[in-house]
Amino acid sequence: MAATTTFRAFVDGLEALSITGVKKAYTSGVPTSISALPASFVSMPRGESSTISKGRDAHFPTLRANLVVAIQPVPQKTQAINFDAAVDMLDNVKSALDGFSVGKIAPRWKMDVVIYIIGKIEYWAVDAEVEVEG
Repeated sequence: MAATTTFRAFVDGLEALSITGVKKAYTSGVPTSISALPASFVSMPRGESSTISKGRDAHFPTLRANLVVAIQPVPQKTQAINFDAAVDMLDNVKSALDGFSVGKIAPRWKMDVVIYIIGKIEYWAVDAEVEVEG
């Protein structure tokens, strides 16, 4: 069976994505503080094994991780400005993920605008759960 995608290749690929508007991309997980906004990082890599039948059983791992872009602290600016910035960032993350290629099939994703806590500060953020197989 051909080699499968590693967690390292998956996480490194997400960390290396060029997302329009992101001023700092953090590596090695969730930062303890943020020095420039918007900022991206990868959180919670995880996976599972599944069996796919194509005349014989084949095992392709499913790898998942969250790609998070912190946009602005909640108390700053106004709700309308932060909401618009979050919607724009959804488009920017989608565009970056459209060009992402790791695994045997095109990545799948789902995104939400969330309030994400880093340190003790709440941030408006885009949280994209990204999934690849193989």
